[in-house]
Amino acid sequence: MTLYNEPDAELIKEVYARFGLAYYESECLHRELCIILAFTSFQSKLNITRPRIEEKLVHAFSLILGQVKDALKHILPDVLYSKLEYVVEQRNFLAHHFWFERIHLMFSTKGLRQMLKDLSVLSELFSKFDEQVSDYSKSKLCQFDLTDEMLQKLLN
Repeated sequence: MTLYNEPDAELIKEVYARFGLAYYESECLHRELCIILAFTSFQSKLNITRPRIEEKLVHAFSLILGQVKDALKHILPDVLYSKLEYVVEQRNFLAHHFWFERIHLMFSTKGLRQMLKDLSVLSELFSKFDEQVSDYSKSKLCQFDLTDEMLQKLLN
């Protein structure tokens, strides 16, 4: 027996998938920020060696997003850093509060659709900001005359 307004199983699966996508987008952003943190710590191209970059990346990847944000305070332009603060708040909401505050919406189609909308907004926020950060990252790496090929060699 189907109850009135009982949520569809496919809609429920879609909510979990969108949550995964939003979290994935936030992790991609975290990785990009860690790369910026690692590379901006070098004074010149001559100092960049595979062992040094590995060391700096291991350290950067060991930091949680809030710690990376704090470390980038005097590195990122103010406009980008200000947006990063908001993005970190939203990511922390997603990671620590989303399910607690929204679980009651899982019991209706309308609620599930609202969750899908909220998750899509978060996913897009993380993705678009990652693009902005990536553009900034490319401009910083150009200062070291590092090509994409050279960067891939260092990172792989």
